[in-house]
Amino acid sequence: RAEYLMSRRPLLLNRVLLRQNPHNVGEWLKRSQLYQTQAKTRMAITAMEEAIKAVDAKKSLNGSPCTLYITLASIYETSKKDAEGARQIYKRACTDLEYDFVDADDLAQCF
Repeated sequence: RAEYLMSRRPLLLNRVLLRQNPHNVGEWLKRSQLYQTQAKTRMAITAMEEAIKAVDAKKSLNGSPCTLYITLASIYETSKKDAEGARQIYKRACTDLEYDFVDADDLAQCF
């Protein structure tokens, strides 16, 4: 039981930090990376989708909100080998304007 808890410690600490500030882009990226190191690609994708919904562009800190879309698309490309899925992620960000970016530079990075 203690070993299981210790193996989950980084994720639990990350969860506490995200509860304190859900607009922390860096912590969301860290959470996704933690899942990827554990070979839990589906959980990494879910974490990035949650991040896109949770982070407000005006309140974001420790990174740019566009990196959430870029990271999510790279997970689709590298881990899942799904180029079409990655294109759909960029389409959601750039064409469908699913997210309200504060700076035009953020939107330009997604293009």
